[in-house]
Amino acid sequence: MSNQFFFNNDNYPTRKFSEIIDDIQSVKDYLGIVPEETFDDVLIEIIMNASASYIIDYTQLTIEELDKHYQSSLIFLIICSEMFLNRTASLSKPLLLYAEMYIE
Repeated sequence: MSNQFFFNNDNYPTRKFSEIIDDIQSVKDYLGIVPEETFDDVLIEIIMNASASYIIDYTQLTIEELDKHYQSSLIFLIICSEMFLNRTASLSKPLLLYAEMYIE
């Protein structure tokens, strides 16, 4: 797990999209799952891949371009959480509008 942070425009530390999409521990932390609990790891990895692909396809940006938008990491975590907790791929309109507003 990388602890390399960069600072966004508001001077808050955040993780780059390219770093967080491969970091299952960050996703588990966001979901409130303890590191020792590995029962759902395969499902979480599938969700992580689907979430990253969804963001890339939806925004039509490369991973390198998404790294420049600090909100993309948070959107990734939110989508992972939505898919994990609801076991569905449907996303709410407000979340999609948020993505459109900040990642262009």
